[in-house]
Amino acid sequence: MSAEAGKALQVIMGYAQFEPSNEKTTVAAAARELGRTDNTQVNAIGDICRIYPPTDAPFKQLRVSWHLTGSAPEDISAGRFTLLPMGEQAGTAPDVAFVTFACHDGHELTGPMRRHITITVEPGGKPTEPEGDTKELEALKDAYATVAHSFSLAMAKELGCEDNGGLKAKPSLTPA
Repeated sequence: MSAEAGKALQVIMGYAQFEPSNEKTTVAAAARELGRTDNTQVNAIGDICRIYPPTDAPFKQLRVSWHLTGSAPEDISAGRFTLLPMGEQAGTAPDVAFVTFACHDGHELTGPMRRHITITVEPGGKPTEPEGDTKELEALKDAYATVAHSFSLAMAKELGCEDNGGLKAKPSLTPA
C-alpha cells in the first residue's frame, strides 16, 4: 500500500497501527486467486484482505475485495457515490469506495480477453451511518477512495495489466 493509503486508513479507522496480515491476505495471493478463475467466467468475487485496528478500537474491520466481470461496468449516476476520474469507473462515499479498471495482457492471470476488475473498500460487519460535519465526511470519502486506488493499482501491477489498468500513480480525488 502507498504511504497516502496508510494515512487514509488512519482517517477511516482512527489508528495508525494494525494487526499484521498473514500470507493468504495479500494482493499477490488475491491476484493468484483471480488468476485461477476460468477465463470464460464472467463473474467472480474474492477477498484481498481485512484490515483490523487494535482490539479496543470502536471500528472493528475494513474489508477489501475484488469483483471480476467480462464486460465494462454499467454507468452509475452520482446518487450515493461521488464519481471520480480513476480507471474505467470509480466512486466514493463516506463509508465505501470502489475503483474499476480494465486488464488485458494475454498471459495466464488475466487471459486473452479484456477483463474488468473492481476493487471495493468497505467496513466489515454491520454497517453504521458515518457521522460528522461536511468536512469530516469529505475527508472520509477521500480516504476510502485513496485506499481503493492503492489496492487497485497494486492489483493491476501484480496482474501485469497494460498501462496499470489506466490507473495513475496517485488517486484523482477531484470529482469527475
